[in-house]
Amino acid sequence: MAAPPVPHPAPLVRVRGRYAVLVAWVGTPRRGLRARITWVEREAGAPARWRWETAEVDAAEVEPLRGQLYRYVPREDRQDPGSVT
Repeated sequence: MAAPPVPHPAPLVRVRGRYAVLVAWVGTPRRGLRARITWVEREAGAPARWRWETAEVDAAEVEPLRGQLYRYVPREDRQDPGSVT
């Protein structure tokens, strides 16, 4: 039995010269926009071992790649730490 197709896979981007997966856009309380990205790295001294890294960077650092679909990337709005909901 085949797995169901992924409706909208997360797109690839380039950030600081390396490829990453764009997981989400994150709106900040001061109307800024950040990008949550993830990528895989080989562990130093153990080339057969890999680890996932995750970071948030300023959206201006994200370079879109041709052929990738960005309209379905989730958007999260971060609350001001001092606000009460």
